[in-house]
Amino acid sequence: MANFRKQTSAELEVLTGCPSCSTELSLCFSATSADELCCGTATPSTVWIDSSYTFTNAPDLFTTSAMTTKATTGWYSDDLAAGCAV
Repeated sequence: MANFRKQTSAELEVLTGCPSCSTELSLCFSATSADELCCGTATPSTVWIDSSYTFTNAPDLFTTSAMTTKATTGWYSDDLAAGCAV
């Protein structure tokens, strides 16, 4: 993750870590089972991931772009063939 320091007229301020940027994903979701997800009864779900990742390698999904709350436990798919209208 990148770092930054702000220069003011008086001083160069403390080194601070940049906040993570997020990427919005429209996925299919099932709270019940992988079978439900894959057999056409999934529901649309919008989640966010750290923008340095993709759905394939993201360590976590979040409910908001601020990435402060993890997404609901369940099964997620980015495959439109999973049967939800995203």
